[in-house]
Amino acid sequence: MKTQLTYEELRSGINEWYEYQLTSFLLNEEINRKDCSIADFLQSPQTIENLAKYFNFHPIAVERFLNCWISMKLLCKQKNLYQFIYIKSEFIKKDYNWIMNECKNIVSNGNSKIKDYARYFMEIIYPFFQPEILLSALKTNESQWFYAKKLNVKQVFELCSEKPELLHLYTRLFQNGNKESDKKMLHYLDIPNGVSILDIGGGVGQLADRILMNYPNINNITLYEYKKAKNIYFEYIEPLQNKYPKKLSIVFGDFFFKTSGISQRGLYKLDTDKKFDYIFLGWVLHDWDDKKCEIIINNAKYHLLPNGKIIILESVLNEDGTSDIPIYDILMLITANGIERKYSEFKYLLENSGFQLDEFVKNENGRDFIVASQK
Repeated sequence: MKTQLTYEELRSGINEWYEYQLTSFLLNEEINRKDCSIADFLQSPQTIENLAKYFNFHPIAVERFLNCWISMKLLCKQKNLYQFIYIKSEFIKKDYNWIMNECKNIVSNGNSKIKDYARYFMEIIYPFFQPEILLSALKTNESQWFYAKKLNVKQVFELCSEKPELLHLYTRLFQNGNKESDKKMLHYLDIPNGVSILDIGGGVGQLADRILMNYPNINNITLYEYKKAKNIYFEYIEPLQNKYPKKLSIVFGDFFFKTSGISQRGLYKLDTDKKFDYIFLGWVLHDWDDKKCEIIINNAKYHLLPNGKIIILESVLNEDGTSDIPIYDILMLITANGIERKYSEFKYLLENSGFQLDEFVKNENGRDFIVASQK
């Protein structure tokens, strides 16, 4: 009898499938009704502008895909010129159909953790990484929920009204996904007794739970989440509130809510008198463009005590736009309408909002973190 894959084996197989799909797309000779593939066009060095013009692509999307392919060692870059290198023939000829078959088997017979990851691949990743969807992303530089799933959403949290069961899936899948990276971050911060914490985008409270387990003498933690996801998130939060009575609370608001004729002070629905020693923004800013990020940061800043710190938790790109995890920025593009950023880009956003950067720590096990304080 065939042994079912472990969680780690499934992740590894799916990561190989990602690379296969993106490599096949690079080599596809029927892209946008042209007579050559992107790889063929890049046999000679080309600029982003030349590639975008020839294939009728969005220039920003082109740069994101090129950086992904560089991270995968398929292209090289010298100054502003990109060029195709080579493909290992044994890689491109490999059959990856087994991934879908294995996922179907796991969904029928697996435990909850690996079953969720298999469903995530089948229902979200697989349809989004088809050639026609990748092509649409390159043309528009926008998320592809409508094209891939016929859902009128642009970002994952909007699923709460269109397809709540998929948001549940995301929630369960990532509930414990940041355990190791958060452990390193908390060790670095060494949070003192008696402080108050605001966790923006705190999801189902996984970070709050870890903080309260490791630092039981802090004053309190407030989670701030999207108001329309209240029914989904609250079922995960309520047991934690029972576990930490008087220590944990949650506010459901909206980053960009506007009241007619009234200037917003701080975060919507969060008491204007509430101030915090630490404010966490975990995988929030990568969902938004620079203008909206500055709104979020400034509204959060209103609730920060004078000597407090803001901690940004994100997967930070290398300064050349590449990444140790090549797929992240493409995933953000096609499923979240978002963008991963370089450290210099986060620095720009924070300094524009009146912060100085204290520390930047890369984390091999997950999301990196940036610590900043008010100037």
